[in-house]
Amino acid sequence: MIEKGGKHMEGKCDEGVWRTYDDRIDSLMEKPYWIVDMLPKQVPPRSGGQYFRVEDYIVNDDGRKHTLYTKLANVLVKLNCYVDIEVRCAEERWETNPSPAFLYDLFLFEGETPRSIYILFADSESLMVLHDEDTNMTVYNPRPDLLELLRALAGSEGLFVWSPSVE
Repeated sequence: MIEKGGKHMEGKCDEGVWRTYDDRIDSLMEKPYWIVDMLPKQVPPRSGGQYFRVEDYIVNDDGRKHTLYTKLANVLVKLNCYVDIEVRCAEERWETNPSPAFLYDLFLFEGETPRSIYILFADSESLMVLHDEDTNMTVYNPRPDLLELLRALAGSEGLFVWSPSVE
């Protein structure tokens, strides 16, 4: 069992399943991807703005980072109303459709050192990744219906979904 936020959760994945999921991550990270972001499109390499200063400011200000990560968590919790998810919640542990409270704790990196969150969707054909210290999530290989839903849910949180390959 896993203890998180004072609550216990039963694990739903055995060792063989998590190994399969972990193998799936590597192959999906080679697929086309989309970004769930606070910005509507990719910042050009030679932009006259100050993207890196803004990103650094948000990541290093606990209040602003908490606000952004709460929005990202809201997107995932809402998405989980429509599709099953598998969440990597420890080095060798995956959970199927964990509780919303657990997902918020996970996204807000409560008491944790920097790390990454991996979420599999659609029978392991799509992957969402959030790395602590980033200001966006990456979604690999989303089906068109998943992408459409993701765009609507991100928009409801004031976020954007874009792909560098579509720019």
